[in-house]
Amino acid sequence: MRAIVATKYRGAGLLTVYRDDASARCIECYYEDGFGGEPGENLRFANPALTLFCPDGFWRDVEPRHVRREYLAASTPYLDPYPTVTTSRVLGDSTVTNPGDVSAWPSWTLTGPATELTATNATTGEAFTLTYTLTAGQQATITITPDRALVRGPAGQNLIGSLNWPGATLWALQPGLNEVNFSVSGSAAGTAIELSFYPRYETA
Repeated sequence: MRAIVATKYRGAGLLTVYRDDASARCIECYYEDGFGGEPGENLRFANPALTLFCPDGFWRDVEPRHVRREYLAASTPYLDPYPTVTTSRVLGDSTVTNPGDVSAWPSWTLTGPATELTATNATTGEAFTLTYTLTAGQQATITITPDRALVRGPAGQNLIGSLNWPGATLWALQPGLNEVNFSVSGSAAGTAIELSFYPRYETA
């Protein structure tokens, strides 16, 4: 009970529902009412009817989904002198599937070297460009929610002004297939872009 009530003052809690197929969905919530009761109640017995406030209003997966693309150096001929394979994926066009019922807001991690990232969702026609120089191993992060965006540099500095305002649109992933493109200037060995998101659902 104490942990539930504490969400009213210390930040949102996470309500998780486990489904018949062993999957789970969760939702952020705050305690509003229900543990008041009558004198003596909650000491030896309780029959509360809780009211929880859920700001987002949609359930989400417990674990995020990740899409990672890396710089791939010019490849050697496939049979010269031996077959060559790699687990890396080149930066460029990708198809990202959002299995949820509604749009999902992604977070981005750009690992240098890089001087500029342009991320385009061709499905919606939206795009943004972040211009900032990262040396090898340095990272910049972009976290998007329906009501705000955080853009941070390697030392945690605010890089929101490094976006291409006023034309920047920090887009969401629409339900279903999204054709996206990652274009990184100044890329070299070690350059990578990772997109992560929680699919969101109308019901648990």
